[in-house]
Amino acid sequence: MALYERLPVLVVQSWKDLNASRVRSFYETVRARREFYAYERLFADYWIGRLLARRERCLANVRARASARFVYDYSANGGWVELDASSKRLPAPRFRADGLVGAGGPAMIKRQRQRAARYRG
Repeated sequence: MALYERLPVLVVQSWKDLNASRVRSFYETVRARREFYAYERLFADYWIGRLLARRERCLANVRARASARFVYDYSANGGWVELDASSKRLPAPRFRADGLVGAGGPAMIKRQRQRAARYRG
């Protein structure tokens, strides 16, 4: 019963099991152990916080799988080299004083700009 763990909950199999002496006995137990209970679990803020924390962990895993991978290469300019999905090295973007240059025409320049934006951001 993980849902009721560390909460003052009296679980009965049927309503016939519930009588005044059993409730009094349970109440005395609760009063004696009240500092051991996690009363914050009774409020929505606790559960919202748990859900948001779980959501962030899931999103971090998704982002880690989707983000670019890098390896350090001592011979590369800047050191870090981006890898594609098959772990092949991608060419580093080339820069010029007035911006990016590329020998592959507009499509290559567009890819270099996108890659440069990833390096900056």
